[in-house]
Amino acid sequence: LVVAGMVLVVGVLLVTGMMLRRTRAALYGARTLLSGSAQLRLSGRHAFRSADLTVWIDKQRVFEGKLEGTVHRRSSWLSKKTWVSGEIDVPIKVPAGKHAVTVRISDLPDNYLQTTTTAADFAPHSSRELRLSFGRSGKELNLDWRD
Repeated sequence: LVVAGMVLVVGVLLVTGMMLRRTRAALYGARTLLSGSAQLRLSGRHAFRSADLTVWIDKQRVFEGKLEGTVHRRSSWLSKKTWVSGEIDVPIKVPAGKHAVTVRISDLPDNYLQTTTTAADFAPHSSRELRLSFGRSGKELNLDWRD
């Protein structure tokens, strides 16, 4: 009887843990709607053939996606030039108020991993643009607010 009770408690704890993760996501969505949501728009240009983009608002992951670039080639009788370019345009709903926005870009085959955090205040029903740039070397992730 004691063993059966312990198994039941462990099962309840496991199910509760799964429900808690879902509940956090649901609470974030509810908070976004109730507080008068705003929009964060990530924009910019990148030179990745393929990279992962992850965004957190106050340590809550709100976006995970891929950055895809196009390979361009130019040839002349003297030289051949190859480069990659792509666009970033990601809209994300956020709750109104002050928030920490964390952006991570990772391209593991090229050993690239950059994470940067910035703060912002979002007015209800407003839109703010966060421009991602990569410096002259193409490696250093910079975040700039454009309002």
